[in-house]
Amino acid sequence: TLDAIVECRNLNPATMGRVELYLLDENSVVVGKVGMFDAYRNSSENFGEVMAGNGDYNHLIIAETGYYRTTWNDFYGRLHIARVGNYWQGDIALIDEKGNYHTEKFAQWWDTGNSFMKKVAQIVIHICSFNDAPSLIAAVHDIKVQKVNSNTERQIPYIVQKGDLVEIDSSDASIRINGADAINIKDFMSDYIRIEKGKNEIEISPNNIGQVDVTYRERYR
Repeated sequence: TLDAIVECRNLNPATMGRVELYLLDENSVVVGKVGMFDAYRNSSENFGEVMAGNGDYNHLIIAETGYYRTTWNDFYGRLHIARVGNYWQGDIALIDEKGNYHTEKFAQWWDTGNSFMKKVAQIVIHICSFNDAPSLIAAVHDIKVQKVNSNTERQIPYIVQKGDLVEIDSSDASIRINGADAINIKDFMSDYIRIEKGKNEIEISPNNIGQVDVTYRERYR
């Protein structure tokens, strides 16, 4: 998996440019990429891409401007691509000043022909402008690359790592890990914490999980 916090500021309609991260194999052949760019002169229109493969042979998992032509303008957010076996997923999301993810596009794809299975060995950052057009503001602020190990039936998968911030909000039925929506990892049979009238007891298991903070408000306040 690759997660990158990138900036692609294009509020000035005259500016153009792109910021991309390429996944390369041991022979420097492109395996996949994520990117955000504005290639329109005199128009602010950021375009996001998550791609399996390379420029000659590929599958576009995400290739759009978001919900509207201006959805991802003045972009500061996360670009995500992941491959587990022949399963691929992509995600593009804005990050607000509180660190919460929003205006998100998530997509999945199964490479049934096993066309893009080469081992990822390198990450290349590409930031550029277009011809003589003024450059937009582009940067890569953080990159995380992780290998996903396949679990056997008896192994319990780790959904968080040490230092992760997990937020569970019963008021709007949301789950976030480090600000990102994580509702998809919730066990279907589990339910949110309910505070009943009178005395309530909340137990955390295992008891050595670390710091746990619980906040609540009285009903109708």
